[in-house]
Amino acid sequence: MSQRRARHHLRRPGYHRSPAQPEKLRIAVGFGRYCETKLANILLTTELARRLDGTGVMANCFHPGLVATGFNRNNGLLMDLGMTILRPVSRSPKKGAETLVWLATSPDVAHVSGVYFFDQEQRLPSLEAQDTEIGFA
Repeated sequence: MSQRRARHHLRRPGYHRSPAQPEKLRIAVGFGRYCETKLANILLTTELARRLDGTGVMANCFHPGLVATGFNRNNGLLMDLGMTILRPVSRSPKKGAETLVWLATSPDVAHVSGVYFFDQEQRLPSLEAQDTEIGFA
């Protein structure tokens, strides 16, 4: 993977840095770890959808947005302050769950699998999240 691709879209929600370069194993901390887990979720969804193809079981993932749930509290004073500042622009838990409920109940996506959603819309993930070679074998 090129250095350009490894830096791609660090700021886009749910599409973050590539965790899967086994030859360059590194341990991320803080926000880097959070970014890597979001990418891993997308890669897992893609692989799960591939493995479940033809079974009638669908696998999708979504980004709920910044939701005011108390997430990231107790991670130090700076993080507490940051989350307090962001609270007024955060979504309610109900708004954050809308896409999840829609994915689980809507006939519009009953046969859609392996897709990333935000606000009930299909979104194209970053290049890293589209790279099936760094996914699961």
